[in-house]
Amino acid sequence: MERALSARPEEAREFYLSELLGKKIYDRRSRLLGRVRDLVVRWPAGYPQIVGIKHARSNQIIPLDQVAELGPQGVFLRPEAKKTRTRPVAPEEVFVNRWLLDKQIVDVQGAKVVRVNDIVLRRHKLAGTLLVFLIAVDVGSRGLIRRLGLRRLSESFPERLLDWQRFKPLETRTANLQLVVLRRDLSSLHPADIADIVEDLGRPAQAELLRHLDGRTAAEALTEMDPEVRTHLLENMTGPEASTLVRAMAPDEAADALGGLSADKRAEIFRLLHPEKARALKKLMGYREGTAGSLMTTELVSLPVSLTAQQAIDHLRNTPPAVETISYLYAVNEEEQLQGVLSLRELIVAPPDAPLEEIMRRHVVALRPQDDYETVLEITVKYDLLAVPVVDNGGRLLGIITVDDVLETLFAGRRHKVAMVFLRVLKRR
Repeated sequence: MERALSARPEEAREFYLSELLGKKIYDRRSRLLGRVRDLVVRWPAGYPQIVGIKHARSNQIIPLDQVAELGPQGVFLRPEAKKTRTRPVAPEEVFVNRWLLDKQIVDVQGAKVVRVNDIVLRRHKLAGTLLVFLIAVDVGSRGLIRRLGLRRLSESFPERLLDWQRFKPLETRTANLQLVVLRRDLSSLHPADIADIVEDLGRPAQAELLRHLDGRTAAEALTEMDPEVRTHLLENMTGPEASTLVRAMAPDEAADALGGLSADKRAEIFRLLHPEKARALKKLMGYREGTAGSLMTTELVSLPVSLTAQQAIDHLRNTPPAVETISYLYAVNEEEQLQGVLSLRELIVAPPDAPLEEIMRRHVVALRPQDDYETVLEITVKYDLLAVPVVDNGGRLLGIITVDDVLETLFAGRRHKVAMVFLRVLKRR
């Protein structure tokens, strides 16, 4: 295939699928056989290669090895062919017009779902053999206008072509076949962009797209989605699939996601989680909506107050990368009671043998899990904090609320109510 695509320029010519559909097909004696109804390709990897032409209502196709010339002028069979030979479409072969044209495609560069308006074909002649590949997808207005027969008008619109090698089928052969960019390209996107793409897809394709991602990327994208979409996806996944994603989420986000599921689905997922993880999530879900407890995450960095600065740094090196923030480090005693707080910068510049008790700030602004949203906003705004610790009545550290959770969780879906609270807080300042 690579050899064919590197053929000399005079042996290669490009044209569009729209220019070929409907064109006449002539046999070796220049008799009209029919018209091009569709093309059939094989797509093992790289550029899909045309293997046949559909010319009748049946699924019989003319194999490409019988074709001498193919292009906007029509299709001409080899003169040495004694008679026109046809064959049925193989299971691994794909109809281009029926299954690819007008279908959705993921455009990573634009971080959105676009439509296949036309397809660029490249024709090669190599040692007398005709080879034709699909090399690009036209997702711009030019392709759509060209298909309406307004070729001259289409030239005034910018061309938007996406190289076909970047794509693979999102589904198995189906009339609703969609295309997805390679996994490495998808994983390079921000989770919020992936979430936007998933939400733009039809529901059957949403779960399939998530399966093309690694577990952590899929979990991060799920947390960025509209709650209704997220709930639908988790409800319709298998138990192992859903539990894998829940396991990869931050605890507060996992609790939010589980809260929207049916009781049966939640029970199924809890059975597949580690018992300690399941207990922690159930505890988070037990906090009443509208309270600090419902916003907090249990992923934080707590350090034994007895450590030195160097010992604390060594401890951080072993901290799991999933911890949401290490802007603030919390010192606790043996009973997990909050003793003080220090910043990462304060820890790094401190003498290695300095005890944490000498570095940390003992007066810590903290919330209780039952505090309401107004209190959460008040404390976050008043003290200009990136994260606020949450402690129980005995002073034990339960979790933290990060400023991004304050902005995202509070405002999403509660815009009017929270905006009013936010205004009241600002007025008091």
